Amino acid sequence: MRILATAAGTYLYSLFLGWGLTRLVFRHRTIPHQLWLAPWFGLMLVEIPALWMSRYGVGTEHILYAMTILAVVLIGASRLAGISLFAQLDKFDAWLAAGALVTLSFALYPMFVISNAPTTISLGNLDPAIYSMTADFLKSHGIAQRPDVNLEHPATVYINSWLQSVRPGTFLILALFDSLFRAPTYQLFSVILAVFLALTTPLIAVFARFITGRRVPATIALVLSAVNFNYIYCYYHGFAGQIFAQGCVIATFIFLLIAEHEDKARLLDSIVIGYAIAAMVVLYPEGALFFAVPFGLFIILQAAFGARSLSD
Repeated sequence: MRILATAAGTYLYSLFLGWGLTRLVFRHRTIPHQLWLAPWFGLMLVEIPALWMSRYGVGTEHILYAMTILAVVLIGASRLAGISLFAQLDKFDAWLAAGALVTLSFALYPMFVISNAPTTISLGNLDPAIYSMTADFLKSHGIAQRPDVNLEHPATVYINSWLQSVRPGTFLILALFDSLFRAPTYQLFSVILAVFLALTTPLIAVFARFITGRRVPATIALVLSAVNFNYIYCYYHGFAGQIFAQGCVIATFIFLLIAEHEDKARLLDSIVIGYAIAAMVVLYPEGALFFAVPFGLFIILQAAFGARSLSD
């Protein structure tokens, strides 16, 4: 039960973080599937303020409260703007939920069989250990407060080295959920990754539906991604940055596809896209290229040859 409760709590809190933001940026556009989009926008929302607070020495035990207040403010702003807090559901959402549950089951099955308690799953890669040590440190320290290297305590070597890396956002996201559940990272690491891996499955189907305008290609994409070996491989090796980044890339492309169908471009859309790119750089810079390069190519083609839309 603890495994399922942790997974449910991870999803619901990420949904809460992104709910107000998605209502504001999508406004009165007819957008179903917010149950799958909001967690990713919540993830990107907290990246930048969490990074700057951490740079000033604030641990995620306190950042958690600031991010919760930010989410509440955005939900309140949506209501003040006259925007309904509840997006319409689509019949296809039931199939998306089924696909997400299949992926979640594949990811969590070994945990139920081996330990029946929240713990870390790894095929031998050291990433989970490094993420766990560093995220635990960031619960009560800032990124700039690197520990002195003490060879009698090898963890200080890893933490000192990785806090100088170019992926601070991944550590902060893990530490934020650690602070939420009041538990060490090693207990939560694989559950958090399993939830976001499962949330990638419906996101791919939603993207396919917006690209093609039909459910059949979206259903095919859903089936192929529900048990995708490459995604499961990333999960079992603890590639947290990659799992977080791929969902953020797809969610931003979906937003871009929706925004480009507006009759009039909005400054807010450009701000959201720019903020999303910045969040991806903080989270996993290599992943940001998978959005920036195709988007940049589209802009060049549009300027040179008059490409009509991103989906073209």
